[in-house]
Amino acid sequence: PWDDGQVRATVKEAFRQQEMARENERLDGELRVAHAQLSRINGELQKLLDEKLEQAQRNAISLNIAQECLHRMPLPIVGVDDSGMVALANERAQALFGNGVPLVGSSVDEALPVAIAVCLSKVPAGETEQVDMAGQQFTVLCRHLGEASYSCGRLLVLVPREEIR
Repeated sequence: PWDDGQVRATVKEAFRQQEMARENERLDGELRVAHAQLSRINGELQKLLDEKLEQAQRNAISLNIAQECLHRMPLPIVGVDDSGMVALANERAQALFGNGVPLVGSSVDEALPVAIAVCLSKVPAGETEQVDMAGQQFTVLCRHLGEASYSCGRLLVLVPREEIR
């Protein structure tokens, strides 16, 4: 009382569905493995990100401390980039040369006395020059910047003559 073609088609469909169920189970297993791997990798990435963030925070704190130390140094310090722009002037330099106008961002020719500007152009990095400004003598120490970083320029430290001994 049955049709052989219909039975074959039903059996064939049953095998196809069973094969699809097995394939789904296999894919589900692969998906679980992949998900576990991604979870592990995400955990590792999060740990690495946390470490990098902590390092960046430590670096920022160190940089702030170094900047404040430089800013509070009891000697006038001026940093000039290769284009001749004042990139750094600590409290003492600002008090000595600033006349109430910020030095940072100004050109050397506008912001600093001629004697200091001349030091930048004629004194080789690593050398010193004696300068007289407003009746006070300074030894200007000139240092090259850029050996340990991408920045290029010069650092000038002015030491009042009576403090050198």
